[in-house]
Amino acid sequence: MNNKKSKKQKIARTKKEVNRKQEIQKSSQLALRFSPTAWAKLLYFRDKSDNEVGGFGVTEADDLLYVVDFITVKQQVSCVSVKFDDQAES
Repeated sequence: MNNKKSKKQKIARTKKEVNRKQEIQKSSQLALRFSPTAWAKLLYFRDKSDNEVGGFGVTEADDLLYVVDFITVKQQVSCVSVKFDDQAES
């Protein structure tokens, strides 16, 4: 009797582990991700000065959470704000 109960508990524990792994996979698919190039650009701008930086993340149409490039335009910045030049071209 204890053996059957132990097997059921083991199966239940295994199902919970599988469900947990699937949840982790799903959540990672919903995370914002960056290509190495886009990430390097962000780090460069972050480290260039003590000011804020603004820009646009470029993605593919079929994966909007994967940023493949980071584009900046002419902007006025301070340590707490960013104002884009509306007439600027990238």
